[in-house]
Amino acid sequence: TFDGVHIGHQAIIKRVVEAARKNDLESVLLTFFPHPRMVLQKEIDIKLLNTLSEKKEHLAQLGLDHLAIHPFTQEFSRLTAVEYVRDILVNQLKVYRHYRRFTRIWKNLFLCRRRNFGART
Repeated sequence: TFDGVHIGHQAIIKRVVEAARKNDLESVLLTFFPHPRMVLQKEIDIKLLNTLSEKKEHLAQLGLDHLAIHPFTQEFSRLTAVEYVRDILVNQLKVYRHYRRFTRIWKNLFLCRRRNFGART
């Protein structure tokens, strides 16, 4: 799960930032807080690589334009893939291009058009 900004994530984020700049777009990363395992598996003591503040700092250093933090709740975890893409990515965040890393919990990097960007950060 995406619990920190490790080297693999940094490489992907750098590609997104470069692609955004090349195409006159803004780079955006969507993450969840609290960490999904803290909500879905409360009995497990999860150790995160970075605090939320550290994550924000690392991402800013990589040149990311926007960080969207969506609250992870039991209700949110029950969204279907279609609801998630339609309601969160398309309707709320106005996704232009979407990069998906396949893990148990959805993790998304994507680019949004400047004029349509509507996420709260």
